[in-house]
Amino acid sequence: MTTIGEPNPNIDKVRGNWGWVMAFGLLLVLFSLILLGNLVVATVASVVFFGAMLIVAGVIHLSQLFYNHGKGHVAFWVISGLLYVLAGIMLMRNPVLASSLFTIIVGVSLAVAGGFRLYLGMTMRPVKGWGFMIFSGLVLILAAVLIASNFPQNSLWLLGLFVAADFLVYGVSLVIFALALKPRSNG
Repeated sequence: MTTIGEPNPNIDKVRGNWGWVMAFGLLLVLFSLILLGNLVVATVASVVFFGAMLIVAGVIHLSQLFYNHGKGHVAFWVISGLLYVLAGIMLMRNPVLASSLFTIIVGVSLAVAGGFRLYLGMTMRPVKGWGFMIFSGLVLILAAVLIASNFPQNSLWLLGLFVAADFLVYGVSLVIFALALKPRSNG
C-alpha cells in the first residue's frame, strides 16, 4: 500500500498514457459544455440513464436466482430484483416527476448536512477554523433554501446542472493531472 508522499510505482504506467488521460479530460469538458447548453435535456437524460441502470441491476439480481437457487435467499433476490426493475421503469416513464423527487431529496439532504455542519462548528468553537465549518453549513442551508424557494421549476434543470458541473470539474482536473504526468523534454 502506498501512502501519501511515497513514490507510487503505478504512476509510471499512467504517465505513459498521459495523452489518453488528457483526451478523456477534454472530452468531459466538451460534454459539460454541451450539457450546460441544455440543462433540461441533461436532467431528463440523467434520470433516464439512472432508470436504465436500475433495470440492469434488477435483472442482475433476478439472474442470481439461476446461480444461487440452492443456497436460499430466493425471496431476497426476487424482491430486490423486482423493486429495482420497477423503480427503473417508473423513472424512465416519468423523468420529470423523478427529477422533482431527486430535487426534493437533494434539498433536504443539503439542509440536514448544513445543520450538522453548523452543530459541528459550534462544538468545535475553541478550535482554530471553527468559523469555516459554520460558514460551510450556512452555505448548504442557503442552497437548500434556494432549491425550496423555486421548486418545482428548478427540478427541471438542477440535476442537469449538477451532472454538467461534475463533468466540468472532473474534466478540468484530469487535464491538469495529464499535464503534470506529461514527460518533460530535456532539451
